[in-house]
Amino acid sequence: MLTDQRLSRFRWAAIIGIALYFGFFYFEILHRILFQHHQSDFYHFYAATVAMSQGQDIYLSGTHGYVYPPLLAFLYLPLSHMSDVAAAAIALTINVPLMIASLLVGARVAQSRLIKKTDDEPSKPGLLPLVAILTAAITFGRIKAELTIMQTDVIVLAAYVFAIYWMDRRPALAGVALGFAMNIKYYTLPGLFYLLLRRRWRASAWFGIAAVFFALLPALKVGLHTDLQYISIASGGVLKSIGVQTGQDETARVHGITDSLSVSISSGIARVARHSHPGLITPLTGLAILLFVIMVAWWYRRRHLPLFNWPEKAGQRVWPFRQLIVLEWAGIMIASIVFSPDSNMRHMVLVLFTNTIAATLLLAGLDRRAKIPIVLGFLLQLFAFDTVGHIHNERLTNAFFYVGGHGWCILTFYGIVLWVGLREVVVRRPIGSALPLAA
Repeated sequence: MLTDQRLSRFRWAAIIGIALYFGFFYFEILHRILFQHHQSDFYHFYAATVAMSQGQDIYLSGTHGYVYPPLLAFLYLPLSHMSDVAAAAIALTINVPLMIASLLVGARVAQSRLIKKTDDEPSKPGLLPLVAILTAAITFGRIKAELTIMQTDVIVLAAYVFAIYWMDRRPALAGVALGFAMNIKYYTLPGLFYLLLRRRWRASAWFGIAAVFFALLPALKVGLHTDLQYISIASGGVLKSIGVQTGQDETARVHGITDSLSVSISSGIARVARHSHPGLITPLTGLAILLFVIMVAWWYRRRHLPLFNWPEKAGQRVWPFRQLIVLEWAGIMIASIVFSPDSNMRHMVLVLFTNTIAATLLLAGLDRRAKIPIVLGFLLQLFAFDTVGHIHNERLTNAFFYVGGHGWCILTFYGIVLWVGLREVVVRRPIGSALPLAA
């Protein structure tokens, strides 16, 4: 266990490490933008915003066409008056601080909810930067990919992290953050279902209000009719990817669920079953989800913790609910990528928050028996993301991708973190507190 004195001793080293870590990414990618005309996925966003500024169809812009809801193209309109190089540099300058904020705020949330028993309890000095630097190290490949490709998953990540940060004190802001991000990508939609399950009515209502508001915001530029048409095209592409025919003449060119680039469990099941039993794709995916939920329910019952019988919002600010909600929130983020019909490697940056929780548990005083599963989980993640692709066995590598091996590994890793986290919730219960399901 790291004492407060040892934590403080390494604090500035960790802060300097974080600054060097993200400084390297920023200036290396900026150099490529300015001198090598590096654009990557940002090219598609820039082409769409230029098309919107000129009154053209954004879903026919660029090389392969725009695939997202129209909000991003609308928000990037000021960039349409710049060169693509200048626009990419500004986008990078937005993405890097968002990634840093997601890392630091996530570390603060994990510390305040998992380590502190109450909001009034003082924080461990130096723990936050150490958690942040360990998380950044473990998630190195995913952070590098997201920033280099210049994608939008960092926006979804930030929305999820800030939503859990605001969940109790600023529920309206939590809902707005998720509703906004859903108009960038649909990955925050599972967050709404969770808010409803946990009776977070105000956050849920603001999610819906924000989702509609930001969906209609591009109408200020393109008109209501065109905006609604764009929304239909974007959502039609998602439905088409899972085999739902909408009858629309134009839909966004989204990858199908069996696409080789998708590393989700759903895609793995779809690829395995598409030729012999295509009708079993949805039932098998549902069965995988059900079996995982049953296992989680057994863990909760074994720890005498409630899975469904939760109090209203006010009662969720005390042990064990303040701890459980952060563990479950990480699960919602993991579920949104491992059970998605299309999760590419870049989407896996959402594992960062689970890594933050694991790093917090590892550094905050676990006994050796509990540390071993966390370390093994990190090694499993390292294998999935940074090792399997370099194995000199093409047949094995292809088979791993084919069955959605990345998704299975990340789901297993989350299961490890949840199992250890539930144990810590019980171990760290306040003196005199009864276990909710105890006899």
